[in-house]
Amino acid sequence: MGISIRRACKTLTFDTSTYHYKSRRTGQATLERRIREICETRIRYGYRRVHVLFRVEGWIVKMKKTGRIYNARMLSDRTMFGRWILSMTSLQRATRCAS
Repeated sequence: MGISIRRACKTLTFDTSTYHYKSRRTGQATLERRIREICETRIRYGYRRVHVLFRVEGWIVKMKKTGRIYNARMLSDRTMFGRWILSMTSLQRATRCAS
């Protein structure tokens, strides 16, 4: 026969409502792909600027969701790295002009 779900959850000290939970979050693969495309072309853009671009393009996405995906994909580290590279290139230009 088998063991009932209620009894199995009780044995594992696991709530039955957690067992029956169904996520209502829709697929966000297209959104993730678009964020990645924007971040590849515009290195210095943070999630707020990306969100503004979404609104211009006609996407209806909340800023928290944009930020969550942006940070989950570790794109925020690239922004700081991009700023460092840009500052180094401007420093190199300044030293060349001074010479």
